[in-house]
Amino acid sequence: MVHALREAARVLRPDGVLIDLRPAVEHCRVGILRAGRFAGLGVARGSLEGQRAAGRSVRQALALKILRQTRSARFRCDVVFSSPAALREWLVEFNESEGEEDAVRLSARAAAARQRGREGGRPAVRIALVMKVLEQGVRPRAPAEV
Repeated sequence: MVHALREAARVLRPDGVLIDLRPAVEHCRVGILRAGRFAGLGVARGSLEGQRAAGRSVRQALALKILRQTRSARFRCDVVFSSPAALREWLVEFNESEGEEDAVRLSARAAAARQRGREGGRPAVRIALVMKVLEQGVRPRAPAEV
């Protein structure tokens, strides 16, 4: 991925920026969203290795001065689903290295909680996202003409 970041910096306009937006290195929470309130049901225990590897690549690109970070932000994102089955599909895709066992367990909890609630509610996943604004790093100077 460092090679991809090097290429991105190479083709970036001098005043351009690269936005690195991805999930934080933590497990997402599964719950029910009712009237704007999130009621947690459990944590999706998928592998975080992909997020860790991406973070290492960005840190390496910063250390090599390929890119420089100008701003960053961390915020919460709630992904709302139409049904427990849609939640299960998303969890399987999001946690690609894990089996369906965790997704089935959490979607079953969501289905049961949805039936218990008077207002119904919708299955949801709460994810922490991290955004970094990156610009071209220090460019090597051209050799002086003699």
